[in-house]
Amino acid sequence: VTRWIEQLTDQIWSVREDAAVALGDAIEAYGPAMMDKVMDVLKKDLSSAKLEPAMTREEYLKRQNDIDSHTNNQLYSCG
Repeated sequence: VTRWIEQLTDQIWSVREDAAVALGDAIEAYGPAMMDKVMDVLKKDLSSAKLEPAMTREEYLKRQNDIDSHTNNQLYSCG
């Protein structure tokens, strides 16, 4: 569970998405105690998403194709 919670803040969106799905599955499997644990994390950390700048789809795509936005950042291999 700790790993999934940590992965909710990963830089890669698909890792964040998979972590959220896994936590949902864990809630279904383990019931109210797991729900309480996940809700505690969400109440503490979810509000930090509001600190992220709002982005239109066009801005998002532009950023994805902007070499300067990605220069000197950590490189991931997803293959």
